[in-house]
Amino acid sequence: MAGFTWTLGTIEKPGITFPHHYGHVQKVFKKLGSIKKLKPTYEWADKDYITVTLRKSIRNQWRDSNVKAWERFADKVGKKVVMVPDAETSPFQVDLEYRMALYANADMNLGVNNGPMALCHFSDAPYITFMKIPDVGHEQAQALVKHMETVNFGPGSQFSFRHEKQLLVWQDDTYSNILRAYEDVMKIRKILLPD
Repeated sequence: MAGFTWTLGTIEKPGITFPHHYGHVQKVFKKLGSIKKLKPTYEWADKDYITVTLRKSIRNQWRDSNVKAWERFADKVGKKVVMVPDAETSPFQVDLEYRMALYANADMNLGVNNGPMALCHFSDAPYITFMKIPDVGHEQAQALVKHMETVNFGPGSQFSFRHEKQLLVWQDDTYSNILRAYEDVMKIRKILLPD
């Protein structure tokens, strides 16, 4: 995958692992006043589409996409929708450079918080990312919220370097939440026809 090494193995103990921290990136931006953003190496001819990245993982399955809600949204959106898999078990893997170009040239990119959506977070690609946190009583929810607050990027946070078509939504990816966020960011309430 684009020259990066990676492994996927068994988890020694249950819980949450954090390979990167949004709060640290936010801190660097505030200190330096800028960050170097990712850029695609090529462009698409067709730009009238949106992407939906569907997370399905063997780890932390509570973070997986609400596939039925995303399919319902795709049926209603009135645009070409490209469903992009993010799954260890998918037979279809998307090359990193191809994925970056796909995101960078889309009218909008939607999904739950995952590795591929970070390509949008750290570029100028438009995005709406649902930052799912399980029910408050859930043990992993408490650990996740505590960690996010420790690195100064708790629920409700937004990147300081984002533009008007980049939004983190601190809610579950239900159909109504997806629809509302899309309408708000895109500012087009008449294209969608909610039930």
